[in-house]
Amino acid sequence: MVFQGQKDFLMGVIRTEMQKCYEQMPAEERGSIGSYCLFWADLTVKILRSYGIDAQIQAGSAFWPCLPDGLTTYGFKFEWNKQTYQKIIEGGLPEIHVWAATTNPPAVIDPVTFNFKLHAIQNGYEWRAPDPPDYIWIEPGAEWPKGVSYMPDIQAIEYVYSILNGIETQSPFAIRILRKFDK
Repeated sequence: MVFQGQKDFLMGVIRTEMQKCYEQMPAEERGSIGSYCLFWADLTVKILRSYGIDAQIQAGSAFWPCLPDGLTTYGFKFEWNKQTYQKIIEGGLPEIHVWAATTNPPAVIDPVTFNFKLHAIQNGYEWRAPDPPDYIWIEPGAEWPKGVSYMPDIQAIEYVYSILNGIETQSPFAIRILRKFDK
């Protein structure tokens, strides 16, 4: 089990590195800092590994309810599904969310939950639920925020790793983020 103080410390390290990388990005290429879940999840994995924590990328669908009851299906989601493949074939970006996971103890770690409300509003959703936490680090037995779900998908994970393995063809900014903590 990782204690809350350790989680906060590690997330502070992750956020500091996220901010440094974000500030290196050319201003004309910047979106919201939380919009780069692929890069931040990869950075999270690399930092956790540098502290001796076995971590890996997870990818697939994620859902956050926008209404306070947490039970409704009205919410902001990234949904990996059959239409996703058509978007990829057409050269577009698929609807996907990427986060980190640890194996011992098992946990789901998402450093960009702070951005979900803003992202939802920018995409036309009305948000009346409580604000998402700054990040999630949820281990077995811990309570998830009401109505929230993360569903990893092996094909989504394979897709993400194919991007990470081929990133050299992408922007220099992306390469700096993804290679910063390589050993």
